[in-house]
Amino acid sequence: MIRVEELTKRYGRRTVVDHLSFTVRPGVVTGFLGPNGAGKSTTMRMIVGLDRPASGRVLIDGRRYDDLPDPSGTVGALLDAGWVRPHLTARSHLRWTASLAGAEPGRVDELLEAVGLADAAGRRVGGFSLGMRQRLGIATALLGRPRALLLDEPMNGLDPEGVRWMRHLLRRAAGESCAVLVSSHLLAEMALTADDVVVIGAGRLITQAPMRAFVERAAGAAVIVRTPEASRFAALLGRAGLDVRDGPDGDLRVRGGTAARVGGIAAAHGLVLHELRTDHGSLEDSFMEMTRDAVEYQASPPGGRAGGRR
Repeated sequence: MIRVEELTKRYGRRTVVDHLSFTVRPGVVTGFLGPNGAGKSTTMRMIVGLDRPASGRVLIDGRRYDDLPDPSGTVGALLDAGWVRPHLTARSHLRWTASLAGAEPGRVDELLEAVGLADAAGRRVGGFSLGMRQRLGIATALLGRPRALLLDEPMNGLDPEGVRWMRHLLRRAAGESCAVLVSSHLLAEMALTADDVVVIGAGRLITQAPMRAFVERAAGAAVIVRTPEASRFAALLGRAGLDVRDGPDGDLRVRGGTAARVGGIAAAHGLVLHELRTDHGSLEDSFMEMTRDAVEYQASPPGGRAGGRR
């Protein structure tokens, strides 16, 4: 388990992480989300001791990272896929890293096969694409069979097959009781991958919640109705105390009641429905709603005047 407790980091007068607290549980993929500049990468660097906080602490299985008896066997991290020495081959890099971490040598070829780099094991890393570097970084993070994984934007540069592979890898790691913390701007993919979500903005915690609960609370579930008598039905629903709004495609979006209740009202009044379903919202909608006041730069809407604010 990873426990982040009141973590604060400043660069000069600028506070980039501000009394941040959250928990990453074993057996769970936790999505770490926030706008650019929210403090995600800095937080992850502090978790593994690369940056020192101004205050607060991080405990991994009850210990600070520097006090872990076997750091590489406890935490595996991919924070920067570009740090690998370009003159090394993929196999040489992993062997060198394994020797430093005390990992068994046989693990190298096993992981090259697992991440899809077996055929490129003898190639110099300097000629790798970003996606190949990401796969090598994942292999490096897994060398010590860690109980916790920290991955910063691991899906960058991956093609659709690679993104799907990454999703299954994260789910498999969590299934083996690993605590997984992964940051990503690919919100649709995070909705498929993460069990929990931690959302931060301007270095502060906005929320930590199960993914489904976060989406439903922030975006708000709505019943979508399509009927040839939309005006009449909207009036009936309004008289029943439900909130009714026009949808973008001539449908009605109803809040405050279930699909069963909405359908029951239609049946009681002999109304024909062409569509009746529940829309639980999307992670993108929820994320935009929760972080709109924490965005470092805001663009004008399409067609609006260019500009932004700090």
